[in-house]
Amino acid sequence: NSSLTTDGVMYYDGTKVSSTIAGYSGQVLTSNGAGIAPGYRKGSLILLSSQAVLLAATVDFNSLITSTYNNYFLLVSNVSQTVAHNALTLLVSTDNGSTYVGGTAYKYGIGIRQYNTNSILNMNASTSSTLVTRAANQSATPTTPLNGFLYISNVNTNTTTTQGSIGYKDNSLNQFACAYSISEISAGASVNAIRLTFGGTALASGTFTLFAIPG
Repeated sequence: NSSLTTDGVMYYDGTKVSSTIAGYSGQVLTSNGAGIAPGYRKGSLILLSSQAVLLAATVDFNSLITSTYNNYFLLVSNVSQTVAHNALTLLVSTDNGSTYVGGTAYKYGIGIRQYNTNSILNMNASTSSTLVTRAANQSATPTTPLNGFLYISNVNTNTTTTQGSIGYKDNSLNQFACAYSISEISAGASVNAIRLTFGGTALASGTFTLFAIPG
């Protein structure tokens, strides 16, 4: 039957038996409603790990980033720090967390959008990627918890990229702010672990959740 496709899924279209296309690895078969043929689409985010930390100096995700997926999504939820609002930074590893890439492998830029003002920081050739930091005019007192996200892309190449946004409120100024970050990390091999650090003596409490992005 010319309406059937190798490795497709058969369905009845009202007049004859037909089949979907084969689809790609990681896609899921999806109904498109009455009268419309089903098809394959990218699946939902795949939960890999959720870490609820209490007074942690670092948060590690080891042995979770694999060649199965090339892109990942990190959710930052209600993360508070014990001291001044230091930078939240990202490190990557190519040996499942035994060591972390250092030197000048991290090139990033970060913009901080505050209520009624702006602050831009551009930094290159750094030893880590900064995801959020305090704007120059903000106080050194702790802020309300951090909330936001980070996309981690192209981990199966020699150069991993990230982009994300994390928001908070500076209590002393009664001012909301949002940091937008982007980075390019020349790890030299596939990334298979990440570490989040909080700078100085800061300890953090909150939840970090890592998902794989299929397709």
